[in-house]
Amino acid sequence: VIPGLLVWRDIRQERRRLAAPVPPAPTFTAYLSTLSGRRGFVPAQNEEICAEIEAHLWDTTEADPDDVDVVVNANACRYLGAKAPAEASGWVAAELRAGREVGSDKWHRNATTFYLSVADGARRGVREFVDLEGLVVDRILQSWQAGRLVTALDQAQALLALQAYGARPDVCAELAGALESTQTDAGCWDRSVYYHGGPKEVFGWASEALTTAYAAAGLHHEERR
Repeated sequence: VIPGLLVWRDIRQERRRLAAPVPPAPTFTAYLSTLSGRRGFVPAQNEEICAEIEAHLWDTTEADPDDVDVVVNANACRYLGAKAPAEASGWVAAELRAGREVGSDKWHRNATTFYLSVADGARRGVREFVDLEGLVVDRILQSWQAGRLVTALDQAQALLALQAYGARPDVCAELAGALESTQTDAGCWDRSVYYHGGPKEVFGWASEALTTAYAAAGLHHEERR
């Protein structure tokens, strides 16, 4: 493990001093958060239940306790902004420069998700992500011109990434136009997979609400230019 990376394994080391197990992965975190809201569920008194839930996670998904995923780290960096560890943000930047937008994260397998995480991190003050502007903008432009940004989710994330960098208003206008043309009669946008179960892509998660949130945000920012 590269020192300073925001990996779940580092968090798991805290288990020795806590009464309840600390979740090693975001899926487990979300699951336990739903349980914690149920009447009578006290994590400190249900360590066996937590252990069973965690074991079930590793048995039923492609996740591994020692996973180090690049978009997960990019998201953690952008939330921390200027306080993001240089080792983590530097590693994310190196993966992007190496052209590993797809495949370096088991969960997030859309290149535009990677681009948006980095661009938003730059907006929030992550120095290493600021320096990636030219690379991210060029990759988005290449994908758009090559016709690879075909889903509303990809188009919306690409639009938001360019907006975060304040770059290529001409391409932003084209992406916004594409989104406007695909809005359904119900007012939403079609769903496409955002979060995968792993590299084999046996299953994934998608929703019209998620795509619509990204599309609406992008169009809102575009109208404010």
